[in-house]
Amino acid sequence: MHCRAYAEGFRNVSRRGSKDSCKNGGSTGGCAVYALRLSLDLSQFLKPGAGFVSRILIIDDEESLCEVLQTFLEKEGHSVEVMTSAHGALGCLRQACPDVILLDIRMPGTNGLELLPQIKALCSSHVVVITALNDYRIADLLYELGADGYLTKPLHLSDLSRTIRSLLCKRPSRSV
Repeated sequence: MHCRAYAEGFRNVSRRGSKDSCKNGGSTGGCAVYALRLSLDLSQFLKPGAGFVSRILIIDDEESLCEVLQTFLEKEGHSVEVMTSAHGALGCLRQACPDVILLDIRMPGTNGLELLPQIKALCSSHVVVITALNDYRIADLLYELGADGYLTKPLHLSDLSRTIRSLLCKRPSRSV
């Protein structure tokens, strides 16, 4: 629904005619007006309360980071749940699958590398790994295991927001 609304906003702007002048080598001013109209019209679909509330599960043992992420993501309009252990996360996932999971690698007990295949066996949620480990070999392994994204700490909240929006647009409907 979120992406359908996003695309509908794009179609509404496209019908106004400025797009064609940009494609056909129109004036720079026409293209700027078109880009401005597009950003203004689409912004309504990217705000909290736009008719779609995504569910996000944060799995990280670092409680202070979880608190910051939860506050930020809730202000962005998402419904957020936090689990600080693999065991708690698996129990949560057996009840309902979120749209996006933010998963840390370094956790006591079962770590993120061990947890990722278990998550993928339970549900088809998008998984974004958030970690202090900045190693392309680990990133490659995580993608092979089914991760949809890889962000390193310290996190830039704008990167996180952009990654989540992008993943939500890849999913036309929720899985339960």
